[in-house]
Amino acid sequence: RARARARAPASGSAPGWVLDRNGRRVFASIGAAVAEASAFDRVLVEPGVYHENVAIDKPMEVCGAESTSPVVVVGDCSAATFWVTASCRLCNMRLTQEEATAESPILATVLVSGGTLVLIDECDVSSQAGHAVVVKGPRTKAIVTHNVIHESRGVGVLYCDEAGGALTDNVIFGNKRAGVAILRAGSPTVTGNLIEKGEDSGVLVSELGRGRVEGNCIRGNTRAGVAILQNGQPHVVDNTIVGGQDSGVLVCECGEGVIEHNYIADNRIAGIAVCSGASPHVTRNEVGKGGGRSLCVADGCRPTVDHNCFEATDDLVNISVPHQLRTVIVRSNTLVASVGEPPAIVRAGTALPFAAGGEMLAKEGAHAQAGGASFLRGALPGFSATIMKGGVVAPDHIVTPGVGAGPRALMAPGAKGGWVMRAAPRCADGERRLLTDPSAQAR
Repeated sequence: RARARARAPASGSAPGWVLDRNGRRVFASIGAAVAEASAFDRVLVEPGVYHENVAIDKPMEVCGAESTSPVVVVGDCSAATFWVTASCRLCNMRLTQEEATAESPILATVLVSGGTLVLIDECDVSSQAGHAVVVKGPRTKAIVTHNVIHESRGVGVLYCDEAGGALTDNVIFGNKRAGVAILRAGSPTVTGNLIEKGEDSGVLVSELGRGRVEGNCIRGNTRAGVAILQNGQPHVVDNTIVGGQDSGVLVCECGEGVIEHNYIADNRIAGIAVCSGASPHVTRNEVGKGGGRSLCVADGCRPTVDHNCFEATDDLVNISVPHQLRTVIVRSNTLVASVGEPPAIVRAGTALPFAAGGEMLAKEGAHAQAGGASFLRGALPGFSATIMKGGVVAPDHIVTPGVGAGPRALMAPGAKGGWVMRAAPRCADGERRLLTDPSAQAR
């Protein structure tokens, strides 16, 4: 039930309050209305521009009135525009901070702390002084939904110091730091957001940050679409991560977590990059073409990479994994060579770092040019290469998946009309013989 109403003061008016025609108190500022309100009251804010910093330490609602004109609250850079330490709802307002000086600390337009639960919805939040929204502290949770969060000097939304909650269905863009950051054991659920055009990473998870990042569109950010650093352990699933100026997903500095079932494409550096001792589980992702390699793994890392589909560049040399780690960390993946201009070509000498169970798939119109070379160098028996129906296979299609006297393999018609590359089975006499039918059994 509405109990108090704040109205932007006219020029020269004195602070205070009067009763409106419905018997509700009308205050000259939001802060005055909040101070006089009782627990669980609603402060209804009339359209206008309010220059103030508001602290909320009792459960209540502060909502902008429904109107064609906005409610704008501008705080100075001495403190948060809204500092909330009790259960509260903030809705239907445009919240921002004045520009800070070079010496000003990075603060927040909305700061939630104190182990409370807060709902922020239908707001426009930005900051010229620091972060837009900060949720911090053990047992502190914020549900941030249906907002536009943009063009802040710092992070768009920051969950830190064991804070949690849900960040759902927001538009987050143009922030100078990460669109979303999860730091120091924060663990929110980040779902269904558009996170784009930031000057840093789309989503940053670091310093033991956890949580679930699911179903977001992360695009066009200056740094990695998703960056996992310093023992971050998120579950990143079902996101679209495209059009970034860096890697789609970057995991480094002992980052961990699960990267699962994402679509990653058109990023300038790598699709997925793993370095500096990181050990994520990368599984069931579709990694399309970009400006760099689909997968880069540096020495000293121990990721698990399985059941992914990597789209090849024109020369297929787009996967970089240390040779000694290939059989340990990479298995059961598919490499797809798409038809392009010119058509994708499987060239002699190309090393495909897949372990047993992997597959190389070239779509209709692609060409295979093995020429008797060991272009499966580094792969294990059981790896298959398929040219889809309509593809052209070079006459000399016998290849060796190993170096020296390793087992041989060949291209042969597959059961579904394509071409399948199989390692020749070992016969009873210990020799490996090439079979023209991959379904035939060794005799």
